Amino acid sequence: MGKNNLVLSDDFGLKLTPSALFEIYRHYGISDMDFLAASPLYSCYQYPGRELRKQALSKWKEALGASCIQIFSFTPMPHGYPVNLSDTNPETRARSLRYYLDYMEDAVFLDADYLTVHPGWYYLEEGKARGTSAMMDALFALLERAKEKRIPLLLTPSNAEQTNTLQTYEDIARLFEKAASPWLSLAIDLNLLMANGENPAWYANTPEIRTACLDIQTDLSGLDALMEYTGKHFPPTLPIRLHPIGTVDALQPKQYLSSIQNIMDCLYKTNSLSRIFPQPGLSQPPIQH
Repeated sequence: MGKNNLVLSDDFGLKLTPSALFEIYRHYGISDMDFLAASPLYSCYQYPGRELRKQALSKWKEALGASCIQIFSFTPMPHGYPVNLSDTNPETRARSLRYYLDYMEDAVFLDADYLTVHPGWYYLEEGKARGTSAMMDALFALLERAKEKRIPLLLTPSNAEQTNTLQTYEDIARLFEKAASPWLSLAIDLNLLMANGENPAWYANTPEIRTACLDIQTDLSGLDALMEYTGKHFPPTLPIRLHPIGTVDALQPKQYLSSIQNIMDCLYKTNSLSRIFPQPGLSQPPIQH
């Protein structure tokens, strides 16, 4: 990690211009980004040919480098396209596999540390066992290419909006045990872990599970409790991938900037966050909109 252990991520960032997005990173000393590969930020479907994609990505690479921002995770957007690695339909699963393989090339080009992968959904009438088996087949194929390209996969368990195949510690431990691959890592969804009432020690005491970061979805009302829980149960070296979810209208970029600013100002003023920031208590001046 760079200046601190915070990775900023949020869908609403798509509504900002690159300059406004980079200003957030500069202002708060954030050096690591979760690059969401979705229009209008960037999407492979905007460019019909690989050469055009390289041109677009080259501009992003140059801009990120000039702003001293490293891509911690390159996250393909799963919505708006039938991406489902847990689908028992071979055609759908093969198409989903191609989707991630395609974006893997982009992640490598941008020197991302990880490629985020969402496991997908199984159909209830077919049962979880079949869905899990289908997901593992697809995931193992991705892992072969990940090893070849030397980019780890970052699995993101989450609520049913993104997956119902990988949601509990038992699911995760079983998958990592079977995969047994150094190219597979986990983003622990802290909100889901707390909602499930799971013991964080289960993850720490399972050597097969390679944890890359914590995923935290929060607004100001839940921030203090989440940060206190994080500091109590996880090592200070573990990066936090923060998803600000304040009351924001996606069509109002200024609301997003305000939400980010409120959360970041709170982080800087909270002494318990010395695990993230080198100068706890530092209060940054407001971003000028």
